[in-house]
Parts: sequence; structure tokens; C-alpha cells
Amino acid sequence: MTWTRSWVGLFLAWALVGAAWGGPDRPPGDLVFDRETLDLGARRQQDEVTATVTVTNHGTRPLERLRAIADCGCYEATLGASRLEPGQQTEVAIRFRTLTFTGRFAKHLKVLYEGPEPAQSELRIEVAVVAGVVLKPGRLHLGNVRLGERPAGEVAVCWYEGEGKPFEVRGLAVPDARVEVETAPYLDARDPKWRGVLLKVRFLDTLSRGPHAFEGVLTTTSTDQPEVRLPITAVGVGRLWLPSNRLSVGIVAAGTPRTATMPLRVLERGLVPGRLEAVVPSGRLQAVVETAEPEGWTLAVTVPADAEPGPIDEIVEVHTDVEGEERLEVRVLGHVTR
Repeated sequence: MTWTRSWVGLFLAWALVGAAWGGPDRPPGDLVFDRETLDLGARRQQDEVTATVTVTNHGTRPLERLRAIADCGCYEATLGASRLEPGQQTEVAIRFRTLTFTGRFAKHLKVLYEGPEPAQSELRIEVAVVAGVVLKPGRLHLGNVRLGERPAGEVAVCWYEGEGKPFEVRGLAVPDARVEVETAPYLDARDPKWRGVLLKVRFLDTLSRGPHAFEGVLTTTSTDQPEVRLPITAVGVGRLWLPSNRLSVGIVAAGTPRTATMPLRVLERGLVPGRLEAVVPSGRLQAVVETAEPEGWTLAVTVPADAEPGPIDEIVEVHTDVEGEERLEVRVLGHVTR
């Protein structure tokens, strides 16, 4: 008798756990998608696809405050209703952008709602970015490039066997820049179905300080995509580093001072500048370079209380004794209201 009671107790416990995890006997107020997985199929990079799924209130009580939560900025989900009566359903419109993703991956859409208590339902969204001409990576970022150096990087131009068609790369042109390109066969040890060519891109000229953005144009023998855009980005940095050549002070109320700051660092070990002085040629703003712990400095720019109302578009100069970087410029933007 003791063993029989124990097994009965165990069976009831497992039944309760199954119900809690969405077993066959769902609790009242359960929101259910019309499928567990939405498969968007094989897609190209920079593609946009729309789809619609349905959610139904399978419970016995109304569900309120329905809201869709996407786990990635690459897609949006819009609910047709924010409240569902028992047995009522509504559509969820999904707009998905493949951007520069590559290969197969999944995202998870959640719909939160309130019934007897807050709850949520989840939909798995699968997509395979394997169609057409695929760039790996989809954007060639050359990172921080020291002043005087010539940036270089690699990008694979591929097709996926069974989805894409073989092609050849004819060339790469980068407007406003001179580049040389070497090619080599591309192999992916994790997935040998990726085939194509590896481009080794090197700039023939150095970059100036600050962020740079180029748009390369790849020409191929693909009949569907004879031209493919390749974004190329880099940041020119010297021995002294500022995160940007722009600084925003935002909207400033007249009569109220406001200060915005930016870090200033040394990238070369052992370099100790003897002079770091902030200068505002117009005199409209106040600026100073302050020592920051544990190492480095902070450029602090202040809009004084007596600043005249109107837009702010000023240049702040940082004067140094570092050879080749005797003057750094930061453009300060904002607006003083009345």
C-alpha cells in the first residue's frame, strides 16, 4: 500500500509540472500561436520579408494588454489587437530584415499578455541567409587605424551550394580611395557548402584622424547580382585618442550652464604629453582638459550661463606638444533655448 501511494503521488506531481510547462491541459487564459516555428526560408543579404501568424485565446477568460517583444532590431512585430476574448484570435504581422547576417540562425518573438496573471507566449523565427551573393562579413570594418598606416582587411564573397549559383568576382572599386586586392580560394571548415573567393583588401593611402566610411562596389559574373555593395568603415587614430570628432551638449536652457565631456587617452606606451590645452577660438564656450584617473584626461566643454540663445556649432581645439598631432579639433553642437 505504501508503494502504491508513493507512485500515485509522483504521478500527480509530474502531471502538475506538465500543466505548468504548457502540457495538453493548458491553464485558462492561454495565448497560443498557430505554429511553433515560422520558417522564412532561404534569403539574400539586405533582403526584407513579411509574414503573418495568428495567435488565439484558448482560455476561458479575456486576455488583455497584449504586446509583441522582438529580441532583435532586425525585425518588427505588430499585433492586430491588444485584447482577446475567449476563443478570439488576431494576426501578428512580422517584417524581417536580413541586413548583413550570414548563414542559418533563429530569433524568438514573445507576446506578453495579462489574464488571471501576467504570462507570455513565444514563436521561433528561423531564416537562412544563403541565397545569391553573400558577403562574409557583410560589412568590412578595418577597426582603429594608426595615423600613417595603411588599413587592410579581408572579406569572403560566397555562394552556398544548393541555394546559390557559382560565380566569379571581376573586381572591387572603392570611390574616393585607392585600393589593391589579392584573391584566394575561400574555405569554411565548419560548413564546406560555402564556396567562393577571399578578397584581401589594402588601402594604398593613409587615413586622416576620425571615422571613415566608404562604399565599395563588387562586380561579379552573377546574372542576378552583377554588382554588390560592400560597406567599408575605419577609424583613423593617432598616438592621442578621442572617441569622436563631435561632441553634443544637447538642448540648453538659457541662464543654466551645461557641461559635456569626452575622454582623451594616449595610445602609445610611454608617451607623456607635456602640453594639453583646450582652446575655443570663438570664445562662446569654455573648455578645459582635466586629469582623469586611473590614467588619461577628460575634455570638458561648458556652455556658460550667459550664452546667447540660438544654435551652437563651435570648434574646440586641443593643443599638444605631440609631434604630428599639435592640434586636435572637436566640433561641438547643441542649442540654447530662450
